[in-house]
Amino acid sequence: MTPHKTFNRICFLLLFVYRTSLVNGQDNAALNCSDVKNGTFNYFDKREGEAEIFIRKGDVQREISPKRRETLYWEVNWLNSCTYTLKYQSGGEDRSAAEQKMLNKHLVVVEILQVTDDYMTFRASFDKITNPTVLNDTLWIKQRQSSTNKTINNPRADSIAASKKRVIDSTQASYATLYIYRPSKLLDFAVEYDLLINGEKACVISNGCRYVLKLLKPGMYNITAKLSGDQTILVDVKPGGIYYIQCTATWGLKHHKEVQLMDTKEGVAGFNSSEKAN
Repeated sequence: MTPHKTFNRICFLLLFVYRTSLVNGQDNAALNCSDVKNGTFNYFDKREGEAEIFIRKGDVQREISPKRRETLYWEVNWLNSCTYTLKYQSGGEDRSAAEQKMLNKHLVVVEILQVTDDYMTFRASFDKITNPTVLNDTLWIKQRQSSTNKTINNPRADSIAASKKRVIDSTQASYATLYIYRPSKLLDFAVEYDLLINGEKACVISNGCRYVLKLLKPGMYNITAKLSGDQTILVDVKPGGIYYIQCTATWGLKHHKEVQLMDTKEGVAGFNSSEKAN
């Protein structure tokens, strides 16, 4: 058996997108670069031993330094989802002439390297991202332990994760979920076929496979097993609904049901057992 067929037999597809009517099946509140374009973040200057607050909103970033008693204003320009430039605007008038010249002369290019629920790591260069790194550090989204084991909180930043969770919860309440599976059988294991949703290919039905698909829009859906003598069932999809679709493949039986809507109890058992395909 080819590696492709072996993979399909144990497939548990969670990252499938079907045009505009299907959404990612692995929904969670993990943060990414888009989530930290706006927000309040803590920065800890290791050299100066001080905490600063960065507030980014739209095309403006404020960097508040209590120790210096200053607030720097920067213009933010996003180059892509994880890279942006900072152009100095004002706030450093009390700094030395050399520092002010440096601020006015160069763009700061920041690349976000990693985002978690608690922090983001980044690297910064002058003028071009391909130039040498001048700073590789962390912006804290929630809190951190200081060198003296004191917990330093950033209460306003928790709203970033909370906001994304609210969006996901709202989306989950509106979309429906299809659990599609094919029981694993030694007989007819080599038979594969396409499964169509409203005439568009959604997945390949192979022996022992299973899929989780999300449907964004309610309504009647045609689900078709693309075999000789195609078989189609209609599923009336409701917001938040959960549906189990069993697929089979049988040689020589013209009227055998190769795709059918199962009740929840049978569907759960069939879907879970397909995981054990090998």
